[in-house]
Amino acid sequence: MDSRWALPIGIIAVIVVSGCSTIADPTSVANLNPVVNQFLKEHPNADVRITHYSADEASNVINQIASDCGKTTIIPVEFYLVNITDTATGLYITSWINWKDKFVECAVKRGTNEAGVTPTPPTNPPAETQLKECFVYNSIITNGVGINHLCNSNQDCESYLALIPNGSQLYPTTQCLPTSFEKLGANGTYASCSSNDDCYNLLNIPSSADSPNAAVIISSMKSVIRCNNDYCEVTQGVLMLFDFAAIANQLAQEQQAQIRQCTDAKVLIQRAFYDSASKNLTLTIYNYGRTDLRFQAILTYSNVSMHPSGGTQIYYRTADVTAGKIVVFDIEGVDNDLDTVSIKSTTCDSPCMECPGAQDFLRYTDINGLGYT
Repeated sequence: MDSRWALPIGIIAVIVVSGCSTIADPTSVANLNPVVNQFLKEHPNADVRITHYSADEASNVINQIASDCGKTTIIPVEFYLVNITDTATGLYITSWINWKDKFVECAVKRGTNEAGVTPTPPTNPPAETQLKECFVYNSIITNGVGINHLCNSNQDCESYLALIPNGSQLYPTTQCLPTSFEKLGANGTYASCSSNDDCYNLLNIPSSADSPNAAVIISSMKSVIRCNNDYCEVTQGVLMLFDFAAIANQLAQEQQAQIRQCTDAKVLIQRAFYDSASKNLTLTIYNYGRTDLRFQAILTYSNVSMHPSGGTQIYYRTADVTAGKIVVFDIEGVDNDLDTVSIKSTTCDSPCMECPGAQDFLRYTDINGLGYT
């Protein structure tokens, strides 16, 4: 298998899958479809009837399935037909479920409503101008990524997110937004296929689950992946997952490099002198590590009422200190009630590094001109 297409599911959910499974019932799978989900919300007293077709039996009604779903070709596998009827309005839904893949092949709304108007039958997936999927956001994922679920409303997304362990805590914001199917790939290289199974296998989608929730999640994953015109297609939210995974991998590599370099980042304030006449504080900073650093000075005063921000001041200038070098750093406008001066590594351009552990401080008792003369 070409591992470059492996779906980064770990970014959005941790689910346990195994060879043995407790499979969700056909109604639960059907309810994943936005058309069915919305219909049941609008008609909670609707009658639900389920008919099972083995693969052999499905081959006898395959033309009917294709006709209902508006498709030219459907492979005969085990199917469930879920009919949902609201007798009060005369509206009903015909939903065919591919039970082999636990996937809603289509859900078609028909009938005549109270005003005598026959609604236009939607299909599954909905027309791509109307197709929507769930996106989640948090403090790190500010632009949002998909969670592999088609939807009609934000409430659909919240309900689905509740199935994912710690989903609501990890992703406090979720939205149901327009989306579309796109070829899986980049720069002219796309994943080819001859069936949906090829795409599921390519993306490492599990074939079975060990709980009803996991089965629903897997079915939802399959709803945003398809084989179309010999190429695997995924929704925009899934594509964003790949982009986010690449960014996360790049960040991880950068952080590892930073950790390696920052291990050897060391600094010492060798001495400090305060001139009460000019109010200048002079620090002698020794970078005795192997990493170039930039330092920011933080002044803490004992008389809090005389100084803003609780007696703490961040000095506006910084000091660049090359590895193995000593720099004299002058800080102007320092009052004589200074209690502590500290320096810490701050952001800078390569080859300089920001290393949070590279810091030092002196109390006023160790500053010539304040604590002693």
